Amino acid sequence: MQDHDERMESYLKEFKVRGIRPFEQEPQSSSVWLRRLAAAAVIVLAGGLSIWFSRRESTTVPQAASALQSPLNLEFRAKMMNPFLLTKLALEDSKTFDAALREASRRVLPRLRGPESTLRVLAAE
Repeated sequence: MQDHDERMESYLKEFKVRGIRPFEQEPQSSSVWLRRLAAAAVIVLAGGLSIWFSRRESTTVPQAASALQSPLNLEFRAKMMNPFLLTKLALEDSKTFDAALREASRRVLPRLRGPESTLRVLAAE
């Protein structure tokens, strides 16, 4: 064990201690500032455009809804509707929107009336 310690000591003595030199920073070039300036300009421009688009008044011409629409047409429409189309329909034609929601609720929600209703099944348990 002593031999091992002495060999380690002799090995470590081969190294010389040196002082730590100060960290040198490279000066930033002007291209870095130009990139930052361009990125800031893009952000400001995008923000300005988004505000302009959000405040711009859009005119929508409501279409006259036909009084007689087949349930098949409403069912097909309700299946194909996504939230954006439903929002547009609600803003333009509230009667058709209500009919589409009624049809969708009949199709999706459980029935609460009748002998096989959800409430009767739950009450039996």
